[in-house]
This record gives sequence, structure tokens and C-alpha cells, in this order.
Amino acid sequence: MITKPNAIKRLGSNIFVPQKVRRLKPNEYEVVFCSDPSLKIDDFAIALDKGGDILTFADYQKDSLGMALSGNLGSGRAVYYGDRFNVLGVGRTTLCQSNKPSHNSGRAEMIGILRRVVLSHWINHFMPNRTPTHLAVLALKETTTHKWNGTPIPLALLVRVDEGTLDRPSHIEHSPEIFFDFEKTLVEYAKLDAEFFVYRILFGAWSSGNFSLGGHMIDLETVSFTKYRGPYWTASGNHKETRFGYEAGGFVKILEQLALVKKLDKKSVKRSFYFERKKHLAKCFLMLIGVGNENIERLFIKQHSLILKLSLQFETLSKKVSHLDTNLNLHMQIDDKEDPSLLDISFLFRNLPYLYKKPNAKKLAFKMVLRKPAVNRVCAISKIYDKPFSFRDKIVIEEKDLVPFCEEVKNFISRLFKLLSIIDFEGGLGERNGWQRRVLNLNQGTPTMSELNDVLKNLVERYRLGTINPNDLDREIKKLCRVNT
Repeated sequence: MITKPNAIKRLGSNIFVPQKVRRLKPNEYEVVFCSDPSLKIDDFAIALDKGGDILTFADYQKDSLGMALSGNLGSGRAVYYGDRFNVLGVGRTTLCQSNKPSHNSGRAEMIGILRRVVLSHWINHFMPNRTPTHLAVLALKETTTHKWNGTPIPLALLVRVDEGTLDRPSHIEHSPEIFFDFEKTLVEYAKLDAEFFVYRILFGAWSSGNFSLGGHMIDLETVSFTKYRGPYWTASGNHKETRFGYEAGGFVKILEQLALVKKLDKKSVKRSFYFERKKHLAKCFLMLIGVGNENIERLFIKQHSLILKLSLQFETLSKKVSHLDTNLNLHMQIDDKEDPSLLDISFLFRNLPYLYKKPNAKKLAFKMVLRKPAVNRVCAISKIYDKPFSFRDKIVIEEKDLVPFCEEVKNFISRLFKLLSIIDFEGGLGERNGWQRRVLNLNQGTPTMSELNDVLKNLVERYRLGTINPNDLDREIKKLCRVNT
């Protein structure tokens, strides 16, 4: 009996194309990560093979925006297997039609697969249930080469759980008759974008195939945490929507395309998106300064005007930079002295319990939040920068802007301590140790893309050379997945 994916019930049978696979032999792979030992992970060791005796399914997709598929007709290297699983890296499916080497191999590099696993754990720590569950990684006894890595990289399979977390806007465009709740998707995308900014998560490559209809982050190849909140990038810096803090524009384009496909009025999409984003940003801001979940709604209702103003001010000020001369590509390490971000608001928030009620709290806060290396590099003369940013975006602070900018920062700090006093009076901060744990947890630093890549490259190379065995690699990856709580 053929076990068909549950996704067929949600998306319809015309989305799916049968793909035959064979079971890999024991000498063709090793299990190097498994989050659920109760599963028979060896059952997921498969490869596309026309002569295979196991039936899986690839999924058709469509993307008029031209960002998701790179010429493929749908999933080019992943198949639905069983009732609720999806395996990535199995080879070229019949939907793999791309001419781009990066999208037509059908395979997946082990470094990138392990990055997905680690990042999914980090993301779900800050933003629960925002990525599919990554069950296992199986290293193949095959390698590939890339210019960005000096040694061969083992290929791998990634096993994911599909419980609706892989249903994408690109499926809707292929089959407009599929039912989904457009308003719910809009709200989830607005919330997701607000959470990106609050928790310093850069997705880096928006598209209608990279997010689920329920607001899950599906493909994490270009994702990175950031140290500050400047306009960093990973996959491309040529589009404003691929930069940290500006990805909302990409979500709006996806939603407007969805509305077009479903023949809905798209005129109000942008307004509705930013309305929902504004509300969620304000609530996330409360969490960031240490308010417990149980008090968020109550305090937001009572003090919504002040909280909305402060959260907007938080976002606006956080984006300010002293220049745009530094390469902000997070594939590379950025020297902290070269980073143009003018403020380190996460550092300030981590120290709020220490500062609160000190007689010189505001003065100390100002010194903490201002990044002197960036301030010292404020441009004295206006420069014309290439796209996607210009002075019309009001990102760059010039010498003539520095005093007003500092006054605005002081105003923000003053309002912040006023809000803390109100929250404290309302019983929203609780005892100091609990408050301290919350701000340290939600404002903690996590490695950027280049920092995580360096660790994973080292582990994968040790595995390739045989100096670390699969069980030890599994333990090392699980250590990386842990986030301070």
C-alpha cells in the first residue's frame, strides 16, 4: 500500500508528481544528527532512482515574482515521503529544470544542511514554532566542491516534518483553487517581520517559496542573526527587501501577489500588513525590555499609545548608521570598529535591571547605547550612495545630524524609563532576578552567519577526514543547537 502525504488533502493531488526512489545501502550514508531516536532514521536514507521501488512525491510550484524557483517547476531536490515527512537532497526531481548550477544539482551540502538544523533551534527559541521540525541529517558518501570552501564538502539528506509548515504561496499560485485563510497569512507575515527585527534575524532572500502560508520560515540557507540592526545582507545586497530591517517590502509583494491570484482586493494589503506589524512590534518590544508574557496584553491595552510610540522610536533609531562604506555581507566577518551601526540597543536592554532606579540611570544608559567607533566615523560631507539606499531613506547620520540624533536617543531613553516606572507600578516587571533572566535571554547575542559557518566548516572537515565519528558529530551539533535560557 502506498502511503500518500497528508499534504495532498490540504493542497490537492494536482500539485504532486510521483517520484521513484531507492533505499540507500548501509555503505552509502551515515546518520550524523537525529533529534528523535525513536524513529527509524535509516528508512529516510533514499535517493531518486527511476528503477526504485518506493514512491515519493515532488510538488509543483509557481512564482510570477521570479524570486523562488530559478527556472524549476517546483521542488527540484526534495520529496514528500510517507504521510508527513519531506526529504531534501535526494537528487534531481522531474521538476528540476533550472539552468543555474546553484539550483539544478538536486543535492545539498552538509554544511548548509547543518546550518539549517542549528538555526531552526535558535529561531524557535526566540520565536516558537517558526520553522519546520528538522528531524535528522544523513551524511552521504559523496562530496562536492565550491570556490568558497578549500576542501570537498560531503553531501547530505535533511529530514523534515511536514504538518502544514511546507505549504507555500507558490503552491497557491500554481493551483489558485486551494483554500487558505488570506487574512491569517497576512497577520502571520506581519508578526514574522516584526519578530525578525526584534530578535535580530535576517532572512536574506524573501520569496513566495521561502515562507509557509502559516508564517513558518522554510529554507534557512540565507538566514543569519545580526549583532546590531544595521542594513546587513547575505544572499544579495542589491535589493532593499533583502536587507535587515527592510524585508517587510518583500512580504507585502508576496501578499499582493497572493491577493491577485485569489482575485482579492489588494489595495488594502500594504496598509493592513503594516497595521498588524506595528501592533506586534509593540508587544514584542515589551518582551524585549523584560515584561513577562502574562502581562503583555494587559499592559499594551492600558499603555498602548506610549508603547506604540516607543517601539516605533526603537526601530527608527536602531537602523541609523554613520556611513555605508563597510561591506555588510554577513558571509564575512565584520570588524566591530568598522560596523556603522550607531546604537547597541540590545546591550542597553540587557542592563535595564541594573540601571533602573539609579540616580544617573539615563546618563549611563546613553553611554551604553551609543557605539563610539561608529559615532567617530560620522561623515562630515554628504555622499551619494548606490542603491538600494539613499539619503531619502534617512539611514545615514551626517555630522550636521549628530546633535539632533543624540537628542532623539536621549528622548527615547527618557520615555523608556518612564514606561518602566509605569510597568513596575502595574506589577509587570516582577522580582528583579526574573526580570534579569528575561532581558538576558531575549537580548542575548548569537553567532552571525560567518561565525557559525566557521564552526560548521571545521566540524564537517573533521568528519570528512575521519577525526570525528558520526555520534560525536551528533553531540557537537546538539551542543550548538542549545541557546542560553
